[in-house]
Amino acid sequence: MLARSRAPRSIHRPGPDRAGQSGDSGKRAAGRAGDPAAGAARPGLAGAGRVTAPGSHRNAHRAADATQPPIVVEPATPAVEPGRTVSARVNSAAGTITATAADPAIATVTVDQTQRTILITGVAVGSTTVTVGDSRGVTRDVAVRVAYAAGTIADALQLRVTGDPATVTFLRDAAITAAEAAATLRTGARIYVPPESVAVHAALPTDDRTTIDVPVQISATPTSR
Repeated sequence: MLARSRAPRSIHRPGPDRAGQSGDSGKRAAGRAGDPAAGAARPGLAGAGRVTAPGSHRNAHRAADATQPPIVVEPATPAVEPGRTVSARVNSAAGTITATAADPAIATVTVDQTQRTILITGVAVGSTTVTVGDSRGVTRDVAVRVAYAAGTIADALQLRVTGDPATVTFLRDAAITAAEAAATLRTGARIYVPPESVAVHAALPTDDRTTIDVPVQISATPTSR
């Protein structure tokens, strides 16, 4: 069984109001004030508008700030020798780039706006922080280490070997020995080449050539000079 409810209808009679009816009509109107059919406002009628919750604009701004891309510096932790300068690329920075060194006695920094890089110059052995910023007010702290290199290695070497053919083991040992001999080390530094990191794929026949990459590791304490 369905129950139906019917809202009371109001009947309007045209014509001039009578003095005796004004009080009665006022009572009837007051009696219908709580009637949903008579006094409820319906959506879509004149006067309806957009409602903005307090603080919604402020929250929108906060959301926009939270989604701004961060500044990325490559390399993330630059290292430089005293008296030398290295560059680091600044990515995702908007507008003018700024850079400030926390301790200029350790390292100084300048900005190349055209190349979108920062130039870090080592002053003395130690560590400091360079703060990179942009026009949005976004910043990135970059750890900088200033130290003397433990040593230097040759970019490339030419080596003649004997054997018919030269075996894989012989080629590996010869390449490691040549790389270690060409390196220049500071006092206290050590050089090491993991044999398994030197890939030699085949023996080398007479009058043939091959290229062998030799990963070299040079280590020393931070105070070594």
